[in-house]
Amino acid sequence: DTQGLFAIVKSVLSHIMYAVDKGWIPVVDLKNHKSQYKEGDENTWELFFEQPGGFSLSDIEKSHNIIKSYYGMYPNNTYDFYVDILDYPSKYERISKIYKEYIRPNAKTLSVMNSMKKNLEIDNNTLGVLCRGTDYLLRKPHNHPRQPQPETVIHDAKKFIEEHRYDKIFVATEDAEILNLF
Repeated sequence: DTQGLFAIVKSVLSHIMYAVDKGWIPVVDLKNHKSQYKEGDENTWELFFEQPGGFSLSDIEKSHNIIKSYYGMYPNNTYDFYVDILDYPSKYERISKIYKEYIRPNAKTLSVMNSMKKNLEIDNNTLGVLCRGTDYLLRKPHNHPRQPQPETVIHDAKKFIEEHRYDKIFVATEDAEILNLF
């Protein structure tokens, strides 16, 4: 119920991959599932993204050949992927290809993203760094990769900036102490 948006996207992506492999047209239904993003009777997916197959729930409500996906993170173990996906180049490439084809922000989301990008003055010379805060470091959530300590992230970011000649850095964190360290 309280998954972050891209944890939801990751799960939906795995279900889309499964549908594509079966030759089915994916339609994302987050109208009938709980989410922290749920607003009224809307399909939460459509608040942020276009439907991957071009059909909405109302388009298919009278269809006869509907297959509902398993309600869970992944349809089965073949379609799970964690941070170690980078160790499997062919699987990573496939996930990347399916993501680019099927996960498309809607017009409202694109407008917000472009506005934020402009206001934050982010460009191709900006290094983006996500450094989760104390809740993540102390709680160590189950089945999540372990983030390095902030000092390690800062060290690696400095090295990356030098190697790739970035002239700006954007730090995403909910922790004021980490932001001060940067």
